[in-house]
Amino acid sequence: MDRTITVRGTGKVSLRPDQVEITLTLTAENMNYDAAMDAAAAQLESLRDALTAIGYDKDALRTTNFDVSTRYDYRHDDKGNNTRVFLGYACTQNLRMVFPFDTARLGQTLSAIASCTADPELNVRFTVADPSSLSDELLRSAAGSARQKAEVLAAASGVRLGQLVKVWYSWGDRDFTSPTAFAVGNGLLRAKASMAFTPENIDLTDQATFTWEIL
Repeated sequence: MDRTITVRGTGKVSLRPDQVEITLTLTAENMNYDAAMDAAAAQLESLRDALTAIGYDKDALRTTNFDVSTRYDYRHDDKGNNTRVFLGYACTQNLRMVFPFDTARLGQTLSAIASCTADPELNVRFTVADPSSLSDELLRSAAGSARQKAEVLAAASGVRLGQLVKVWYSWGDRDFTSPTAFAVGNGLLRAKASMAFTPENIDLTDQATFTWEIL
């Protein structure tokens, strides 16, 4: 009979966000395809000009998705017939930019975006620049937690830990985002570089199971 002890370790880490991520959506519509594409290009140029004017590189704004689609609607006549009506072309651009967390820079960036003619939908969240180091710290914490529990249990049982014989861990995606909600609405035009706040820490937990020989 194998003499082993199996313990689940729980890792915990807490880190202050050090990066701002802004995602933006631009939508241009027109009955004419070329006109829709020209409008989309003008939106992007206006947004990039506004950002470069405050010191960003032109490539600071990256495209994550570019979609051109046709829009239709179904209309009913007084005889109950359905007719598909062409509404035009829609060009949607999803964009992303990141920069080190700084409330003054964030306020300045939002003001610049609001001043351009692109009128994007946007979302702001607070993240970490190096999530891999946070993942490593989380796993080390889980391993240390398991080892400590195993040693306490072994000592209380009058045995010693031997070699580590098995580790079970389920890999999964983690969200390295602060829970702080940052709403951007009608007050965007009044965003000031002097805004001051501190996002909540990013708190993560993870678990792994370890099995040791007992001597």
